[in-house]
Amino acid sequence: MLHELLLALWGYPTSLGEIFKNDAILLDKYFHPSERGLIKQILKIADDFNNIKKFIKIYSTAHADLENANEQDPLNRGLYLQALCNGMDQALEPFRTEIVELEKCIAKNAHTPATVILSRVENYKFLFNILNNIIRKIKTQRIHGCSLLQCIYELMNTEIIEVKVALQKMMQSLHMIFYKQLTSWLLYGRLEDTYKEFFIQKKETAQESLLFADNKDGSGEIKNHNDMWNYDIDVNMLPSYITFTLAAKILSIGQTIIIFGNDPRGGKDFFVTDKPASTVWGEKEHEYFKKLRSLQMKPVFNVIEFENTIDELKKCVTKLLWHIVVEDAQLLQQLKYIKDFYLIGRGDLFLDFIKLTSHILSKPPTNHTSRDLNVAFRMAVRKIMLNDEGAIDDFNFSVPRYWCATTKKQFNIHSRQPPILFAS
Repeated sequence: MLHELLLALWGYPTSLGEIFKNDAILLDKYFHPSERGLIKQILKIADDFNNIKKFIKIYSTAHADLENANEQDPLNRGLYLQALCNGMDQALEPFRTEIVELEKCIAKNAHTPATVILSRVENYKFLFNILNNIIRKIKTQRIHGCSLLQCIYELMNTEIIEVKVALQKMMQSLHMIFYKQLTSWLLYGRLEDTYKEFFIQKKETAQESLLFADNKDGSGEIKNHNDMWNYDIDVNMLPSYITFTLAAKILSIGQTIIIFGNDPRGGKDFFVTDKPASTVWGEKEHEYFKKLRSLQMKPVFNVIEFENTIDELKKCVTKLLWHIVVEDAQLLQQLKYIKDFYLIGRGDLFLDFIKLTSHILSKPPTNHTSRDLNVAFRMAVRKIMLNDEGAIDDFNFSVPRYWCATTKKQFNIHSRQPPILFAS
């Protein structure tokens, strides 16, 4: 009987369990009422353990055998669910060790009473109750992805050592997946999220679907198109110990990396610095990878250290962006051009330009009109802004191909990039 109790606790069906469930005659014949109460308590713990074991077996792998598991409404697959099952399995290891020790005890003393077994496994009753509650909550609320972090975090504030240690193992297992996705997003601007589990999600729109359809090449593959504005925070996936402000910083870091990786000028290298295009972080990439790896290996999530690391990454990427935009791309000079040319800040320049082109603009455009306008524009710039050759190189006039009968004079000004402003 004792060995059958151990087998039941290990997760195997036994004749003893069948008797207690289905055969009241044999139960009254062979078991004393007080003994029945002890065995029922042990079998109840075994049932709780088996329920957890069954859940782990079904969802601990990417390709679960749901048909043989008799799951009527199976959960969505995901890396976080697998990680949770692995954490649960680690949390059950002390119980399995206890069963092995009980088997050794019974092998030494065949007259070991059932009370010894109950007293040893009863310590895990509350843990099994917590784990089964978690399983029921996951199934009823269909909890998925990063939401599992919040599901476990809500139970962390307990003083029961066995339960606290078990929950920490489960949280650490979940954070392993979390930090892998986080590292990919922060360092490389890539969202490695096959099952849509991360708290940063890529927005799917009908317009984007059409764009992807248009971008297919001859081989049927979709060309790479990555827009920083396609990503947003899913607050339903965000655990409460990560504030929305902190999540916004994480989102912006990845978006900035995407900016560095995209080329807004049709295939040319976005970087105007001497750094390789494939390197955003430079020599600090390995340093930041190690910091994130160190956070990942900690048994308990350290919010302060996590925030400090994110702030450091944010500061670094913002500094690089400022250097590229302000210094290399000469933002202040471009703003001055906008003021001088598009906002007509240099009225004297346009006054001279109008004087030089009055005889051209008073006539319908010809094939030479654009050339004549640009010659006059360069003459005006050299006269008014003698030391600024960049203005001549960056701007030129062009005449529209069509001619509107109602508008006798019409032209547009643009730089070498696509048209920015049309003037008439």
